[in-house]
Amino acid sequence: MLRVLHYLINRLRDTRALHRVGPVAASTAPGGFRAPTLNTMNKAMGTYEATMIAEGVQDAESEQQYLEAWGLLIRTGMAWQLQGWFGRAANNLIAQGLIDNEGNVI
Repeated sequence: MLRVLHYLINRLRDTRALHRVGPVAASTAPGGFRAPTLNTMNKAMGTYEATMIAEGVQDAESEQQYLEAWGLLIRTGMAWQLQGWFGRAANNLIAQGLIDNEGNVI
């Protein structure tokens, strides 16, 4: 857990890392960047907050915010850079049709 937090803190220091798009969507986004997703309170959600929601450390305000958090992790590629269960859970959400391959909530 501490290694994950240390990794995320270092990623958050580089503000460009918050908007970096994973390899699948990089070809569709100009410059490989995309604006962060918005949660239900209309404030930008970063990868740190998304990771905390996905891991259950921070409670999501709604099911929509929970799915948006996972969508952000998929879009940025973080779902496959963190511990293995993040990638497996992301693949399950995609297989269930709740989120598409690019991280958009359906």
